[in-house]
Amino acid sequence: MGLTVTNVNSLALLNILNRTSASQSDTLMRLSTGSRINAGKDDPAGLIAMTNLQSSLTATNAAIQNNQRTDSILKVADNALGEINTLLDQIQSLAQKSANTGSLSAAEIASNQAQLDNAIAAIDRIIGTTEFNGRKL
Repeated sequence: MGLTVTNVNSLALLNILNRTSASQSDTLMRLSTGSRINAGKDDPAGLIAMTNLQSSLTATNAAIQNNQRTDSILKVADNALGEINTLLDQIQSLAQKSANTGSLSAAEIASNQAQLDNAIAAIDRIIGTTEFNGRKL
C-alpha cells in the first residue's frame, strides 16, 4: 500500500520544494560550468549557435597550430639555406682568388682548394642532416 497524502497544503509545499530543488540544480550547473547554455532545454537555438561556434573555434585552433608548425619548419630550412649561402659565398671568393695563378704560389692554391673541399663537404653535411621532427628537409 502506497503513501497517500490528503493534505492539500502539504501537496502544494511539496510541489514548491520540487520546483525550488530543480531551479537550484539548474543554477548550480550554470555556476559550475560557467555557461548559460548547458542543455537543449536552456536555449535550443543558442545551443546550435554555440555548437557551431565551438566547432569553428576548434578548426581555427587546429589551423593556427598547423601554421605555427609550418613556420617552425620554414625557420629550420631558412637557417640551413643561410648557412649554405654563406658557404657558397666563401667558395666563390676562394675560386676568384685562386683564378689569379700569377700571384699565388702552389701551396696557396692547394690551401684554397682544401678550403673549397671543406666548404663543399659542409654543404653536403648540411643537406644530409637538416631535418625537422625526424623528417629530412
